[in-house]
Order: sequence, then C-alpha cells, then structure tokens
Amino acid sequence: KAYLQFLVQASTFLHKHNLLATVALHPGQFLPEHVCQSLDRVHVMAYDMIATQSYNSPTKHHASFQSMQNAMSSFTSNGCPSFKLIMGVPAYARHESNPGLVKTYEEVISEFISEQEGTVEQIDVISINELNFWKGYWFDSASDVKEKCEYAKRKKYGGVFLWEIGQDKQISGLADGGIL
Repeated sequence: KAYLQFLVQASTFLHKHNLLATVALHPGQFLPEHVCQSLDRVHVMAYDMIATQSYNSPTKHHASFQSMQNAMSSFTSNGCPSFKLIMGVPAYARHESNPGLVKTYEEVISEFISEQEGTVEQIDVISINELNFWKGYWFDSASDVKEKCEYAKRKKYGGVFLWEIGQDKQISGLADGGIL
C-alpha cells in the first residue's frame, strides 16, 4: 500500500516539473485504477511468464501470444487505459525444461546459422523469420514480434518495447538494423 501511495505522490511531483511518471510491471502485479490514472505509462513486461503456462499448453514459451494477451487484458480489465500500456517483447529465449537456461536471440540465431549449409546470404530468410524454437529454447520469432506489434496497434496500446535491443541479431547486408 505504501508503494501505491508513493507512485501517486511521485506522479504529482513529476508532473509539476513536466516529467513523465512511468512504471514497469510483470504480469500479476496490478495497480488500482486510481494509481494507473496518475501514471503516464505502464510498461508491461509480457515475458518470463513461466508460472502462468498451463500444463496443457502446446508450448513452454515464456512469452507466448496467448500469455501476452492475457497479461495485457488483465491490466485493462483492472481499469488501466490501453493507451497507457506499453507491451514488452523479449529478445531472448528460455529453455523449455529448465527456464533458468537463457540465451539471447542473437546467440540462438547465430547457432542456427552456423549449422546451416551455405553462406549467410544463401540461408532462407523465411526460415529465420519464422524460427521460434531451437534445441529446446522457445523465443519470439521476427514474425511473432510483428504479430504482437500488430495486436498492440489494434488494441490501441501506447506502444511496444523490446527487452533488450542489444540481444537482437544483426547480419550485415541482410538485417543491418536487427532481425527483430
């Protein structure tokens, strides 16, 4: 309760100085409507949702599309306006049987490329864009990220952030700015 009071007081102070008040929250951490109203942005870390996975789930992906939808809608159903929500997308993978094993997207894609025959220019770009599982690791593919961004736009969220941009894979001449 003290933390929530702090957020409201900090927001008031920051707004007097023309500064934004934002928080980053993991799904399952909720804000009462009045607290959300005082904030400018709520960054929802829609990843590392290991505990929310159903045993009947077809994947053990820590940031599945369904889990992301559930996480984001939990904030709107608790009174946070969609335009204040910023959806977090991971640029890393977690192992399906041991979520403590983590690889960056760059590491996974580099391994995938190194095991393919031919040069980087000859590798099927579609395969890389669709790849979201490799050697036990689940992660968002470039196509998954695009789908999540389109969803955020449809839902009129305030935006999307990538955790963490340095974990993306850049390929000279193919994906200079990063694949994701």
